[in-house]
Amino acid sequence: MFSVKGLVESNDLKSVPSNYIWPTNPEDPILHKTENVPTIDFSQLISSNPCEQSLAVQKLGDACRDWGFFMLINHGMSETLRGEFLRASQSFFDLSEEEKKEYAGGNLFDPIYCGTSFNVTVDKKLF
Repeated sequence: MFSVKGLVESNDLKSVPSNYIWPTNPEDPILHKTENVPTIDFSQLISSNPCEQSLAVQKLGDACRDWGFFMLINHGMSETLRGEFLRASQSFFDLSEEEKKEYAGGNLFDPIYCGTSFNVTVDKKLF
């Protein structure tokens, strides 16, 4: 199966394949996080105040390291553009598995890269 969406939509799925199951360690701090998803203020990232900008960069790094994602605010993207982006994203994920394979990318640094892992041949688990 090429994608998680395809996996979920398959009619014969009885359980989650083992290569999609990440073993949990009770000592893992991410399991004990109770705070909200990190929020990054774009206006602080581009601030002319070096101290403010440095703190925002640190917060961004922490969010990427600790969470793997974040919410970006004050980015200036219009509601219309966000809607178009969401529609384009939905149309991509609605493509057939075969059509999506055209975007799988053979190289992590390809301009368009889509996949469940950075290097499926090396990674033991898929995301």
